[in-house]
Formats: sequence, C-alpha cells, structure tokens
Amino acid sequence: MDFVDKVKANIERNGMLDPEQHVIVALSGGADSVALLAVLTVLGYRCTAAHCDFHLRGEESERDRRHAAMTAARFNAEYEEIHFDVESYKKKRGVSTEMACRDLRYDWFRELSTKYGDIPVAVAHHRDDNIETFFLNVLRGSGITGVAGMKAVNGCIIRPLLDTSRREIIEYLSRNGIEYVTDSTNLINDVKRNRLRNVVLPQLYELFPDAENTITTTIDNLRDNLQLFNEGVNALKAPYLSADNSIDIARMAKECQNSI
Repeated sequence: MDFVDKVKANIERNGMLDPEQHVIVALSGGADSVALLAVLTVLGYRCTAAHCDFHLRGEESERDRRHAAMTAARFNAEYEEIHFDVESYKKKRGVSTEMACRDLRYDWFRELSTKYGDIPVAVAHHRDDNIETFFLNVLRGSGITGVAGMKAVNGCIIRPLLDTSRREIIEYLSRNGIEYVTDSTNLINDVKRNRLRNVVLPQLYELFPDAENTITTTIDNLRDNLQLFNEGVNALKAPYLSADNSIDIARMAKECQNSI
C-alpha cells in the first residue's frame, strides 16, 4: 500500500470522515502537518488549515506562519490562524511551556470545530509519535490506557496518519516536491520526547532492526485489550446507570449484599 492508500484505509477503518467532508487540518508548516493537508486534499476532502503561532522562536515562528499560509493557498484550503501569549498562560495556570501550548492548541481546535458545525479536526500524529508516547508512558509508570497508544478518533480529534511512519511522510513529500519547514527545537535533546526520538530509539532500532514493527504490533494488541476491557466494564455497570448516566451506588451495594 502506498502512502495515500494507507491514509485512506485508516480513515475508512476508523470511520473518521465521510466522502468530501469538511475537515479542519492542524497545520504547523512541518513535514507531518503539510503531508496531512496534502493527502486529505488528494483524497477529496474540503480542508480548512489552522495554524497556531506561539511566538516562542522569534523569526522562526514567523517563518512557520508564512509557510503555513502559503501551503494552505497551494492546496486551495481555507486558512485560520491564531496568536498565543504562552508566557501569560503559563503564569496563570502554573504549567510548563509544552503543556501550555498543548492546552491552548487543543482548546482552539475544539472552538474551530464548533464554529464550523462540529466537524472533525485532523492532527498529524503518526506511527513514530505513537511509539514515543508508548515509551514515555512506560517510563512514567502507566496502566493499560497509557500504553495502548493514541486513539485514532478521540472526540472531534482524528489522526489519519497514525498508520504511517515518519519515513513514509518524508518520502511522500519528496516525491511530490512539497516543501516544509523544520522546528529547530525538535533537534535539541532538552526534553524527554526529543531524547527518546533522537538518541534512545535510533540506538534501539540499530540493535533490533524490526523493533518499530514489533512495538507497533504490541501497541495494537494493547489497544484491542483495552477495548475488550472497556466493553466488559460498560456491560457490568449498565444495569446500575441512572437517568443522568451516573452509577446508582446504593442499588449496586444492595444487590452485592444480597448475593453474598
């Protein structure tokens, strides 16, 4: 399967989009998001590109903004952009820069989804991102939810590239002469994800050449296990749900007592 076919199959398998549907595409200007906009356009979806300017990297941030606007125009996509004061948000909420950017970005994406009639928002997470998230959660200490990887569909957020690798994304862009920008901070090993991406995983793949595939298989298996677990829990609690979808604890306790 080539890149476009893999993305199409992922969309159809997970029921992400209807044919020719309007979708918001999170567009940073980097390779992943540019490939996402390109492939969704090729597949016939009506796209609105959404760019966040966090003003954290000086001229590089402005370069990214210009490239995002240019890329949206190239693919005849509508274009939305927003400017954030990350430092003020960090002080107000007491969170890290990474968490502040994540909160601001996803809050805006949900607002855009509502603005355009509750349409999906496509983000460019791919298979490599999923593997990194798996290891980060393992290192932090996690249950099955954390190690089951990213969801292909999570509310209004969809991830059409989740079955494709970073290598496939770069090859697709190269074959089609599509330009992208590179965030220089991704090359600095000052945060855990960058150290995993740039140091740990390349060494792991050198020692275990098939690790990328086997880890992905493990994540898929864990996701299936999580789905089975959730289905079982939902079936068990269904008889005790009240009209407001809360659990009737008193009734549950009474029936448990009667069964002893």
